[in-house]
Amino acid sequence: MTEGLPGKFNTQDQIITQLGWEIASIKNRDQLNNLLGSSLKRIVEYQYTTIFMHGDDGKELINFLQQSGDKENPNQFSERIFNGKIPFGHDINPPQVQPPQPIIDFDELVLNGNAGPYLINGEIDETFDFYTFNLRQGTAIIGVWVMLLKKADGKHFDMGALCNQIASYLTFAVLNIKAQEEIDNRDKEREIILSLNIDFATIREKKDLLRIIHYKLRSLFNFSHHWVATVNDDELTLSTFMQDTESKTKFHPKYKQVTYAKYTIADQIFNKVILASEPQVFDLEQLSARGTIPEYLQINYECGIRKVIMQSLEIAGRFIGVWALCLGEQDEVDHRYINIVRDIANQFSIAVGNIIANETIQARQSEQGLLLNLSYDITSIKDKKDLLQIIQVNLKRLFKFQNIVIMVLNNDDQTHDIFLSTDLAFTKENLARYSNGPVRFEYNDGYFNRVMEADGIVHFNLDKIADLTQEPACLQYLHQSGIRKRIGIALREDNRNIGVLYINLENNFDYSDRVLDLVKGVSYQISAAVSNILANEEILKKDKERDLLLSLSVDIASVRSNSELLNVISQRLKYLLKFSHTGVVTINDDATVSRFLRDPEAKSITHPQYMQADQMKYPIQDNILDKCIITPEPLLFNLRELTETANGELPLYLKINYESGLKNMVVIRFSKDDRAFGFWILLYDQDIVWDIGLQNLIKGLSHQISIAVSNIIANNEISRREEEKSRLLAFSNAIASVKTTREVSTIINTQFMDWGIKGYSMHIINDDKTTHRPYLYDSSAEWTNFPNYNALVTGIYAVNDNVMDVMIRAGKPMMHNIPKLAEMKNAPKYTQFWKEIGLIDIMSIPVRLGDELIGVLFLDFSDSFKALPDQLSLLNSICSQLAITVANLSANEKISKQLGEINKYKQQLEEEKIYLKEEIETTQNYGDIIGESPVIKKIFKLVSQVASSDSTALILGETGTGKELIARAIHNNSPRKNKLMVKVNCAALPPNLIESELFGHERGSFTGATEQRLGKFELANNSTLFLDEIGEMPLDLQVKLLRALQEKEIERVGGRKTIRVDVRIVAATNRDLEKEVAEGRFRSDLYYRLNIFPIYLPALRDRREDIPLLASYFIRRFAKKAGRQITTLSSRALQDLISYHWPGNIRELEHLIERSVLISSGDTIKQVHLPSTKHTATVANPDEVSLKTIDENERDHILRILKYCGGKLAGDSGAARILGVPAGTLYSKMKRLQIKREHF
Repeated sequence: MTEGLPGKFNTQDQIITQLGWEIASIKNRDQLNNLLGSSLKRIVEYQYTTIFMHGDDGKELINFLQQSGDKENPNQFSERIFNGKIPFGHDINPPQVQPPQPIIDFDELVLNGNAGPYLINGEIDETFDFYTFNLRQGTAIIGVWVMLLKKADGKHFDMGALCNQIASYLTFAVLNIKAQEEIDNRDKEREIILSLNIDFATIREKKDLLRIIHYKLRSLFNFSHHWVATVNDDELTLSTFMQDTESKTKFHPKYKQVTYAKYTIADQIFNKVILASEPQVFDLEQLSARGTIPEYLQINYECGIRKVIMQSLEIAGRFIGVWALCLGEQDEVDHRYINIVRDIANQFSIAVGNIIANETIQARQSEQGLLLNLSYDITSIKDKKDLLQIIQVNLKRLFKFQNIVIMVLNNDDQTHDIFLSTDLAFTKENLARYSNGPVRFEYNDGYFNRVMEADGIVHFNLDKIADLTQEPACLQYLHQSGIRKRIGIALREDNRNIGVLYINLENNFDYSDRVLDLVKGVSYQISAAVSNILANEEILKKDKERDLLLSLSVDIASVRSNSELLNVISQRLKYLLKFSHTGVVTINDDATVSRFLRDPEAKSITHPQYMQADQMKYPIQDNILDKCIITPEPLLFNLRELTETANGELPLYLKINYESGLKNMVVIRFSKDDRAFGFWILLYDQDIVWDIGLQNLIKGLSHQISIAVSNIIANNEISRREEEKSRLLAFSNAIASVKTTREVSTIINTQFMDWGIKGYSMHIINDDKTTHRPYLYDSSAEWTNFPNYNALVTGIYAVNDNVMDVMIRAGKPMMHNIPKLAEMKNAPKYTQFWKEIGLIDIMSIPVRLGDELIGVLFLDFSDSFKALPDQLSLLNSICSQLAITVANLSANEKISKQLGEINKYKQQLEEEKIYLKEEIETTQNYGDIIGESPVIKKIFKLVSQVASSDSTALILGETGTGKELIARAIHNNSPRKNKLMVKVNCAALPPNLIESELFGHERGSFTGATEQRLGKFELANNSTLFLDEIGEMPLDLQVKLLRALQEKEIERVGGRKTIRVDVRIVAATNRDLEKEVAEGRFRSDLYYRLNIFPIYLPALRDRREDIPLLASYFIRRFAKKAGRQITTLSSRALQDLISYHWPGNIRELEHLIERSVLISSGDTIKQVHLPSTKHTATVANPDEVSLKTIDENERDHILRILKYCGGKLAGDSGAARILGVPAGTLYSKMKRLQIKREHF
């Protein structure tokens, strides 16, 4: 090996000598590393080499040159090797702890020369040989020099003696280097410690202390982060005072909780640190394995910290806190580190003490400034908004809190309410979720009263409450919101209780004594602010109430009706008084009350018994109104309590409100001249604060409203009397000029119906003064259809029948029970008839003209008449008018009889006039449908049968027979008559538009559909749809029509939505639909669906007896339209019309009459220009001619002419003139042939 040495060194002695000189000059690891990588490498010819030295604790071999390796030739050796014998009792694998690498027995390692532990990859490459040489200090091995040499083709390494000698030199070099490093480290430590002590003396801020420790102390030894905990004011607990900004725990979920938590000094960790004189090292792995690791160390352990050095901090023998330095897995604990911590602990304690003192001074100054500013701000507070702003901004500068709630005591001293809350969700509405109903804050809730009655601050811990569900809703809400701790302090001013200030603590941490003192001081100022706000609100409230009463007085002065009063109450008072709805009742003469004013927004309006309750009268003696009538003050009633007290038997007006969700009721009486005349009722669906302010407000408002109600009652009375006078005057004027009992009956029917009189009759005393008979009655009443009706009205009855004579002797109105009268022995027949028609009670009133008895009036009342005031006065007025009228009628009848034959003609005309009026009154109500023939009467009957149903009707008939008129008659007599009938002519529309016309279309459904359009089906919803010319409908549309009829659903063209419709279908056609079905032009299923109720209209030629009536009708219509005085047809023209075959039916007749009116002169149409036709009048088949007598033929002819003349007998256009006989003769013939008015 020596042959390869460079230069003049050819012997081992020379090599040793030269290396000795070089090694003796080495001062640091870099120089040693350079030697190993240069001259020594050339001598020994190794590939890689390094030196392993025992650590200070002797438990590991450390690569001495690890940090000084050759950049070009990376070190192939391990950083360190854990070595040594395992001490007795040492747990190799403690729970939850795995060693980073195996522990090697150093003695075995030296003896067997195993290369694995030294190398990074754990195995030696086959191309290398591995050699070790021990470094000894005396007899102790303090290190190992290791090297890797390339294998030399069978050559053996024979430089062992030289390498051992070199190893001794390397030992000397390593020891020198370590000695020099120790000197340098101590100098550096001394300088840093001196610098730290100087800095500690001047530091007054946490951030400065953290920065100095972070940068200067870390230059001496490695640690992850550090923190300081100081003793709290209670001297029993510690809390975090200072936390490293680079702490690994700041992202831990419990970081904030631990930072603000308080931990007892008696904690095993803190207690050990406090009692020890030296810094204490805690192995977190061991503590965790034992399960004794406290929470503040647990989060450090979970963030990778494995050891913690803790030093107690003391000033002048007084313990002030703990300083903790946290080390990670790669950070080593050295005795030197412990000493450094111990050496700087005193100055560090002083620095922490200075910071605490400085912060205390600054906090005191800041608090004083904030308190001063708070005092200034509070003096200017006018409303809650200002106070809320001060609390949210200024108070948070004094102390931290989650939120603040101020509760104030109500005027009733029994409840309290929310005055202000920084938590906007803390409202009664939200709190209601935690209670069974509306939230009510009671004084004695176990919390509010506890604070109010305490001298200082009261603490609450919500976690210690056993069952929160049994506690007030506010506590349940707070617990749900994460609040666990809160404090409360009473707000007082001049020994007057105002309320409570509740502070919900942030992060549920307790306040220090200093903060609690601040809270007390702040509470005095907040008390003043709340008191000022309440006073200001009271002033504003009174001003507002005064303005309200003034403006209300102005508004009420103009009120003249119930609706105007209700409008004033709803718009002006409902928001102010917060009631659900209101009502006014007035006192009746019978000590009952009736509804005067009804609120249409009442919650109880949907109750099934609402209308019944609204129309009833209620006695005042109901334990509610009787209490209110004796006091001018408003009274509050709880409906639930009333229900429980009355065992559910409440008056109906209260029952329906209670069952509709109303909770409370306020009632105050209305009075005028010390006399109560009504009550104002306010109903609430929630609990209310029944304080003196609200009571006074309601009382003041009630005075104004009572004036309005009194005025309305007076105005209504004046209006009623004026209306009564007007009605009586109209009644008097109407019957003053009547000439017949029928006219009187018609007038009486109308007037009595308006007054609420259901039925009446009047018996007059005959001239013999011993009998009486029915004289006036309602001829349209249902009882006129009873079998004994004619016998009753034509009968003569004795005055002394034990009924009539009693009524007459009474001389005043009397009520009679009909069943009792009918059960009397020898009861008059008219009382039996009254019983048969269902009368129960009637009133009898003697009718006199002066001292003369005219008769007796019988009346059947409805409830509306019974409700009328001054009934007696009204009845007396009616009887006075009737007495005059009946006397006049009776006189007229006598005069008429005396005139005899002289007045016969006049009487005949009068009878005809009456006869015609009766005819007009009794004629059927089918509008423009003219006809009296049997076939048309049959049509009328069919129309009346089908009209009231919703069945589909199919009208069949030739063109011009009046199908549309029949359709309108069906509609106008149906329940749907109040809505317009919709008509569609299926023949008048192009096939491609019928579907859109019927069902409508959506916008853009086809070209030209620029907007949505409703179809006829939708327009006819709840009405009637008339489909004229249904036979012309295309087949493809018939399918959709059938679906609409069957399903009662349609879809617009281009639409997807199904629309429900309720439409009654009336169809018409002039086609033979059965034939159309047979030939495939009409769907059979649609035909059967339409043909539910067919009505076949006859052609005009099949009802020729109606031609005179139709012609007369058209003549009158077109003559009036043309301004002509044409009234009749000549006999010839009439005969021509009757003989014509009328292919165009009634429409053709209408047009011919219109033409004839235009071209005729004079007052008679003498000729009708009928169209020329090849058809002639049908000659009757002799076999079909019915055999009639001369009288029968004369009777038929007279009837036909009477119908043509519209029932007119005499005159230029009368039937007598057409027949060529005098009117008297015609009248005699009618009597003889038994022709009555119903026949024509």
